[in-house]
Formats: sequence, C-alpha cells, structure tokens
Amino acid sequence: MLGNRAFDPGTPHVDIDNLEAGRMAVRHLVAGGCRRLAMIGASDLQAPAPRTQGYLEGLAEHGLPVRPELLRGITRNTGDEGERVVEELLRHDTDPPDGIVAITDWVAQGVLRAVQRHGLRVPDDVAVIGFDDIPYARTFYPSLTSIAPDRHQVAAQAVSLLDRLVSRTPLGADDVQVHAPLRLVVRESTRPTA
Repeated sequence: MLGNRAFDPGTPHVDIDNLEAGRMAVRHLVAGGCRRLAMIGASDLQAPAPRTQGYLEGLAEHGLPVRPELLRGITRNTGDEGERVVEELLRHDTDPPDGIVAITDWVAQGVLRAVQRHGLRVPDDVAVIGFDDIPYARTFYPSLTSIAPDRHQVAAQAVSLLDRLVSRTPLGADDVQVHAPLRLVVRESTRPTA
C-alpha cells in the first residue's frame, strides 16, 4: 500500500516519514522568523496523525506554545476547504498566525487565497507551507513551499516489496512500514532562511 493513511497492521506500506515532515515544516517556518504557527488540516490532538504530531513536536522543539485556536481540522482535502477554514480563522482571531502549515498542497492553495483576500501578504505577513509537492505547487501565486516525497523511491520500494510478496520471499518487521526520502522544496510562499 502507498500513502499516509492507516492500514491494517502487518500490511506492507510505503510512505514518507510524516512525523519528520511535520517537524521539518515547523523548523522551516521558525527559521524564517515565524512564531505563531497555525495548522490547517490538523487531526484530533487526543490521537494526532503523524503530520500533526510532527507539527506539535516542532513547536516543542522551538519552545513555542500549542495554541488550540490555531489548529483547525478540515472535512475534505480540497482548496475550497482550506480557504473556508482560514477565512473562519482570520475572521475570528484578532491575532492572526504568521505561519501556516497546510496538511496538503491542495489545502494550501485555498489557504493562500484566503490569506490574500484578507489583505495579508504571503510570505511577508503570513508564510505558508504544504505537503506533497504536487506539480501545481509551482504555479500557485505565490509559488508554494512544500515537503516533497521522493516519488521515484516510493515507487521503487513499493515495486520491490510487491516483487518479494509475489515471489513469496519472507518480509521482515522493517518491511511493514518503509519510509522513502523526503525534502524541503523552498519557493515564494515562505521567507528566506539563513
């Protein structure tokens, strides 16, 4: 299986390290001067999904408080939903975030739109980062900084696992969840770092 969903225990699964991806997103925003970070698409804090857990750990790593009002869930993985949630956040929060972690690039597209419609400049007033580095991320305005999976490695590792399953080669404990490399792709939506 591929992707960042929960699968049955024991099902071979290839993905990126979403916990590290969340921490990486926070580190980058903090390095650019952000201190009041929101997460759009955050999961339930009682049982946070890996990207949300990484965001929380990233805040702790930098001594930043968790501000529950800045953690917003979504009902769908769409730009429209990201826009709706950020509109609500900016309408009711008198102290807007200076950095936003969007759970996916699709959600980030709506985040960018809502932020700009409120007269805030990206990245000067609010820096925005997404996940997945979809091809359209380069064409958003401004272009979107994103945490990128190494898609070639995801595919190669998945094919290798599938080949081993088909040939009935035993899989070890390390083969149940395989992490492909990831990297930060910096574009215009975040501030330069030293």
